[in-house]
Amino acid sequence: MVRPSKTYAGVTLALTQIDAADRVYEQLKDWNRPLEALELLNTRLPGFDTPITLLKSTAINGLMATQILALVAMAAHVQDVLANAQLETAGPELVDKVGEFKHKGKQRNNVSFASKFAHFFIDADRFPMKDGYSTTMVEFHVGTADCVQTKKNVLDESYEAYVQNIEQLKKRDGLGRSSHRRLDRYLWFAGKYRFFLKKSPFETGAPKETTKKEFLDSLKACSDVDLAAVLDD
Repeated sequence: MVRPSKTYAGVTLALTQIDAADRVYEQLKDWNRPLEALELLNTRLPGFDTPITLLKSTAINGLMATQILALVAMAAHVQDVLANAQLETAGPELVDKVGEFKHKGKQRNNVSFASKFAHFFIDADRFPMKDGYSTTMVEFHVGTADCVQTKKNVLDESYEAYVQNIEQLKKRDGLGRSSHRRLDRYLWFAGKYRFFLKKSPFETGAPKETTKKEFLDSLKACSDVDLAAVLDD
């Protein structure tokens, strides 16, 4: 997904929207199966030695569609970063380090993979997942002008800035009791749902019709009331 290049004034996020997204997830068993598999993998195979890190990297890449091609090299990079970190206290800077991956002379930024790896295998509430849908929705709700900026006065795309924006959103809208896991569900689902409906902030998106139909058909089992509550338009 290509993120839209727009500015947003900021839109209040209500707890009822997060609650509705939670209910939608509970009605979609196929969506929950990958999450349950990753949680089971974390329970059955703790730690980050070489084979376990490769297995966990492969699982994230396959089940969360993070599109890492040099997976063995990426797993070795993950293992090296984690071996030199204090995992019990590490903050969002850890995800940025994991995401900064150099392979065959090319610098790659794999923050989506890194955030999902940290979310499932280190601490789900300390490390919210970041991808194009969730990042755009955070900017949409917080407001572009209020999001963290770089020294050049452009949006800071780092994971650390993303987490700061989420905390700002939670504080402003009184969402302190919502875990990152619940907020993750809302940000990803609302973003993807709005994308396929071509609703703000995704009016200019161009989803493939077959993919759009597949996604919207998967929602037929969900309550129309809950789907409308997620959008809250």
